Amino acid sequence: MSSDSAKENASVVDSSVTEWRNDIGNSDDPESSGYKFKENINPTRADKGGHSHGQIGHPAGIGVEKCHNTKYFVIKSLNHQNIHLSIEKGIWATQIMNEPILQEAYHNSGSVILIFSVNMSGSFQGYAQMMTSIGRGRDNAWSEGTGKSNPWGRSFKVKWLCLNDLPFHKTLHLKNPLNDYKPVKISRDCQELSPDIGLALCKLLDGKNDTDGLLTSLSRDEFSLKGHYVSTPSSMGDEDCNFPPLHMLWPMPLPYSFLFLPKSTRSK
Repeated sequence: MSSDSAKENASVVDSSVTEWRNDIGNSDDPESSGYKFKENINPTRADKGGHSHGQIGHPAGIGVEKCHNTKYFVIKSLNHQNIHLSIEKGIWATQIMNEPILQEAYHNSGSVILIFSVNMSGSFQGYAQMMTSIGRGRDNAWSEGTGKSNPWGRSFKVKWLCLNDLPFHKTLHLKNPLNDYKPVKISRDCQELSPDIGLALCKLLDGKNDTDGLLTSLSRDEFSLKGHYVSTPSSMGDEDCNFPPLHMLWPMPLPYSFLFLPKSTRSK
């Protein structure tokens, strides 16, 4: 890959809960899905209520680790509310038709990274790691918003690694070879990204630019991240879950890097 194309492939995606139907008029992503709750993924909560910063979890070790054979997917969310529910509960659910895709990726790769984008938001909101295979139960916690039948599948655990609003216009140089080299902002729900593009998107979300040719120095299957976890709201309290966009709760970007947990430390 040339240094120019490497620079083109340097960004990070953020996304949120997915929606069943195609998002008409939303060029960023024609499709989306929703998801549901199951159980907490073992977050360490803050003592105070409200939307204060509390840690979502902690990696098995602190430091830098290579994650081989990592798969990346863009996940579309119906709204910001579902993203916050996912952060609070540490779970997600995709459309039923997308379950086999994520299930196969989980069982046949080192790590599965989900990059979230809320429909019509014009940005990515962050990324999370898939921590378990898709479960057996379905939850009714997710906001539907369309009045149509619920297409959401079974819940699975996720660990949120990064929260940061990344406008689409900052990712236009990232073209996904797995989607006819379209810009990453044009992604359907559960669209897979090539490893180099997925890595570049995550680096952008972490607040790291690729001006030094990051993609030329890292192999396709290596992802070195430091072990820190982002702060999240400690409690939803008595609120009606009508959460504002992420950038209103976290006015400053959160340029964190994270250590992906090896599969040996994840439950199935």
